[in-house]
This record gives sequence, structure tokens and C-alpha cells, in this order.
Amino acid sequence: MSSPFNHFIGQLPQEDFFGVKVYMSDNIVLFRPKTFVINVETFFEDYHFALLTSTPPPIKIGKKEYHVENSKLLIFNPGDTVTCTQYVPTQEYRAISIKKSFFEKIFEEATGKRNIMFSHISSNYTKELLNIVLNLQCEVEHFKEACPLMIQSISIQMIVQLLRDICSYPFTNYKNSLIYNDYIKKAIEYMEAYYNANITIEDICHNIHVSPYHFIRMFKANTGKTPHKYLLNIRLLKAKEMIEKGNCSVGEVARLNGFINPAHFSSVFKQAIGMPPSKYKKKYYPLSS
Repeated sequence: MSSPFNHFIGQLPQEDFFGVKVYMSDNIVLFRPKTFVINVETFFEDYHFALLTSTPPPIKIGKKEYHVENSKLLIFNPGDTVTCTQYVPTQEYRAISIKKSFFEKIFEEATGKRNIMFSHISSNYTKELLNIVLNLQCEVEHFKEACPLMIQSISIQMIVQLLRDICSYPFTNYKNSLIYNDYIKKAIEYMEAYYNANITIEDICHNIHVSPYHFIRMFKANTGKTPHKYLLNIRLLKAKEMIEKGNCSVGEVARLNGFINPAHFSSVFKQAIGMPPSKYKKKYYPLSS
């Protein structure tokens, strides 16, 4: 039977795959294996997840080996090469492969972002996710392709719930995500304009008309950094550029870039650059004082 998942299924030894129940749709395939395939390198073209009911064997992704706890959600990205390195008795679990293009399409519609790559191999999963998986299983088993709209709907629910369980995304629709991006843009513009002043989160939020709690969560979800860290990076970059021009003392650089005092500036600069500002200045401009 022709399927987008034939490449993945074809990698599995037939003796291990025999007796495994499979529920397949155009964009998602659901398996119910009882054991893990051992010492067989498997390449994932799509996103792959497993809802564990027991402790799995050690799992190697590339050259790194992971030990995952019981009853976790296993997470694999497209491009991962995975091997289970030793046999461990396990209970029946559910494994899900989701077509890469479909997963990323729903991710973009839900978040306004285009690319996603999970950075961890396991997470907790909720009863809501398990119920959605069971709903898809039931729909495919009893109705097959009689109602593709229902399968499509359940598939979308599954992806959104996976993202909620793994990433805790504060989902909005795409229109709202554009509004969020506008808030972030205005906040960054404010930081870049007033980085050398003693501005606070409250000042930024007052300027863009959003609550501090909501702003901090929204900013980190969009940029990967807290507002404080982002502002600090702006100040460090401006300070570094000023030091490289060689026209100001370290104390002046600290004052002109919004740092509390030269000692605080020196500590932060050393942590970020790897050397104190005085040494950085002498290294690149040995004749400047």
C-alpha cells in the first residue's frame, strides 16, 4: 500500500513489525507496538512521538545516548537517526508519525512562526493528548476514510495539544500573532532608543500599553530571551562598539550605556565577552588609555 510513511515503515524489521496495529491517514500514522526495535538504526523524515506506558530502553540519537523515565512523551525531529541499544521488557505504547509539511503548516497557523525544532527528547504528556490519540484511533478503525474532515480535525487537535504539552505555547490565531509581533517590534524600538537610560519593564509596558506579566511571557516566546536579557545585550553591543573606538574611559562607557556603575558593567562585560572591558580595550587598542 502506497503511503507517505512507507520509508519509515520499510526500515523496521518485519519480525518486529508483525502484529503491530497500524492506524493510517494521509498526514498521521499511529502504531501500537509492544516492544522497541533493538540495534536497528532508524531515520525519521517526519516528526515522531511515542506515548510511553513503561520505561523504554536506552535511546541513542546520533552518538548521544539518553535514558528516559517511565510514562513520558518521546520526541524526535525530522532528520534524527535513532537506535535503541538494548532490550528492555516494555508494555504496549502508542507511537505517532506526523508528516513534516502538515505539522509545520499547523504550527505556523497556530503561532505565526515557520520553523520548529524540539530541543529535548522527552516531556510529560496530558490526558487530553491521550484522549485525542484514542479518538483518532477510533475514527480510523471504525470509519476509515469515510469522513476525512473528521480525521483532519482530530489531526489538527493532536498537533496543537502536542505543542501545548511540549512547549507550553500561549497559542493565538495568526491574526493575533501579528499583533504580538507588533508589540515586540515597538518594545525593541523603545529599548534601542532609550537603552542608555535607566528604563524598566514598567516603562516599556507603559509605552506599548500591555501588562508586564503578559509582556514578559510574550516577548520570550517570540525572541527566546527575556526583555531584561535583550536590553542587556543591546547595552553590551553598544558598549563594545564604544570601547573599540577608543575615545572613552571604561567608566564613561558604563555611564553612557545605562549600566549602574563601572563595577557592574565590568562584571557583566567579562561574563559575556570573556574578559573585562579594560583588558578588551588594551588588547584591541594597546596605545589607548
